[in-house]
Parts: sequence; C-alpha cells; structure tokens
Amino acid sequence: MGDLLYRMVRDDDGKILNLASREYSKCIENYLQPEDKFLTCIFGEWKDGKIIQKGTQAKMARGEMVRFMAEREISDFEEIKQFDSLGYCYSEAMSTDNEYVFIRENLSYPVRQ
Repeated sequence: MGDLLYRMVRDDDGKILNLASREYSKCIENYLQPEDKFLTCIFGEWKDGKIIQKGTQAKMARGEMVRFMAEREISDFEEIKQFDSLGYCYSEAMSTDNEYVFIRENLSYPVRQ
C-alpha cells in the first residue's frame, strides 16, 4: 500500500520526472526499482561556486516546467532541456543522466556551455 504513489506516477517505460521538493520526492525514491529512470530537475542560481536553490523561485520554475511540458505534449526527457522560462536555462555542464540542472543566467556563471 505504501508504494501507491510510486505506482501512480511511474509510466510503462519506468520513467519518472521528479519535479517535487526534496522532502516529497522521498515518497517515490523509496520504491524505485533498478529498471526505473528517475530524473530530477534542479532549478538554481550560481553563487559562491555552487548551485543555490531558492524555495519560492524553484517552486515557480517547477510549475512552469509542468506548463511547458503540457503545452508541448512532451514525453521525452531530452525535450525538457529546451525549457527556458523565468530566466532559467538548461546547463549541460552541470547536469547528469539523473539530474537536469537549470540555472538562472547571471554574470558569474555562463549557463549556455
């Protein structure tokens, strides 16, 4: 019964796009199977040599990502790299296979690499 939420968000291919906050994503992470593809999106700003996530801005960006995907009927993870709302841009250099990082453009870190 505890894995009900996990089963509801997992598609037939085992893909799960995580746009939840850290505390809520644990409800899914605890039930992940080895064959699952769990992709987390990070929305942050480059500050003092690291990525800082600001709660309100990240929450707004997650909502905009949902809108972006719905309007374009996106189902492929690769396509979400085109997201560029609220000043956020995908950073290839900062991203991994399991974590896509979107950074707000600023002068101290060039996003488009």
